[in-house]
Amino acid sequence: DTPGGDAAWTAFTNGYRFYCGFCRNPYFTQPFYEYPIVVRIPADAQEGEYTGYANVLLDYFVKVAFVYPSVATADVETYLAQYGMLLVGETLPGEDIRANWIVSIQPDLDSSIQAIFPDLVAGQGGQVLATPLVLNDVNPDLLTEGKLRLVQELLANLQNGTVDTGVTP
Repeated sequence: DTPGGDAAWTAFTNGYRFYCGFCRNPYFTQPFYEYPIVVRIPADAQEGEYTGYANVLLDYFVKVAFVYPSVATADVETYLAQYGMLLVGETLPGEDIRANWIVSIQPDLDSSIQAIFPDLVAGQGGQVLATPLVLNDVNPDLLTEGKLRLVQELLANLQNGTVDTGVTP
């Protein structure tokens, strides 16, 4: 329930439509739920309440979830993993859930800093630049080489503007 959360929701929903919106089989009516399932946690919710919101995903038989960084506590991710949910997030919280962790999607701050460092040393600050995303903590049992290649291709297309999430970062 924050501007960043709203942007993530919009991008996630647009991604769902991009990948899944046209592949529904009219002869297969299950599941009855409207997908994607998105759980919006109020900004004033306490960290101890997050697992209660996570129950919504479990109640709707969600099998894979992106956990937004500001609510990605070790408790929430461990809780979801213990029920067999596969997870994507910004940072692998611990080796104990590696079997359920698909991949970490992180900003590549190092390359961004390297790109502007000469200008900063020269006293030219105040720059705004896009930070590329990188994939880390890849679980090859869940994200095979071929799927990883497709994800990397999509990530490159997102970053070069070929694919638009509908969100201006």
